[in-house]
Amino acid sequence: MPTESKRAVSGIASFANHGNTARFGVQSRIMKSALFFVALGLITSNVAAQQGQFRWVTARTESEIYEQVKVEFASELAPDPYDAKSNVVRELVKSIERIGLRGNSSLVIIGEKESKTDPYTVFRAFSFDLRTKTKSPVRSKGVEWLWMWRFEKVAHFTSADETDVTFQFLDCTECEAERLLSSFHYVPSTGAWEVREWSKEDGAALVIGSDVQYGDDGLLWYDCLYAVSDITGDGLDDVAVRCRESLQPDPEKPSKRVTSDTTVLYTAAGGRLTKTVVGRGSAFSSSVQGTLCATKPDSLLCRKPR
Repeated sequence: MPTESKRAVSGIASFANHGNTARFGVQSRIMKSALFFVALGLITSNVAAQQGQFRWVTARTESEIYEQVKVEFASELAPDPYDAKSNVVRELVKSIERIGLRGNSSLVIIGEKESKTDPYTVFRAFSFDLRTKTKSPVRSKGVEWLWMWRFEKVAHFTSADETDVTFQFLDCTECEAERLLSSFHYVPSTGAWEVREWSKEDGAALVIGSDVQYGDDGLLWYDCLYAVSDITGDGLDDVAVRCRESLQPDPEKPSKRVTSDTTVLYTAAGGRLTKTVVGRGSAFSSSVQGTLCATKPDSLLCRKPR
């Protein structure tokens, strides 16, 4: 082949190789850009999902949010001022017990007591918007001053997207106290927290235990079991409570007779909680009893009849 032809062929091949390299470079840049935007989308969606989920905030995990809440609640955390005309016991030791967060709405639990050595602490709850800095007490009839408050479980009762913070507390101390179960419910439409109502009949607090009560007919004893879990198998949490009431007519004699024994189940139906009295022949009687006894196997309510 003549030298000129060889050069021409070589030039054509070189041009073709250069074109292929250029096209490969463009495709590589396009692929990298596509991967970048896919990764960015995944990160954005992941952040949005995390912001929509409930989480606990501490001074260690999210110090900026914790400090913001601490500053905004400075008045609630300050010791009660002295008032010579007041008969109300002053609460001098106050602290943030917990901060829960969903989106921009925080659930703030504050504990108060008379002194550092006081064994009894009373708690209050507030709903606080981090963005607007608006706050309001979270309370309902019988659910406001929460003695010996104790967190129970983050639950999802009516849908997987809804959040409930269930807890138990005493209605008083140094008295014939009842132990009650309640829940703080996040309301997506308002972006705030409220106390959930279990039913019109039961209100916002369920009895799950009690000290001995002194009645006109004698002493009333209570044996109770409760559970917050998916009992019906629908993927959502339910609440089951069983309480047996026994009467001891003569305080000097240990004999007692059962006056009532009731099991109730609160479960989702039509986007809201419904109450069902569970009898022996009901569809969920065995699963309810099994779930309740799993929480306290040695309970008197779990002993098999002889």
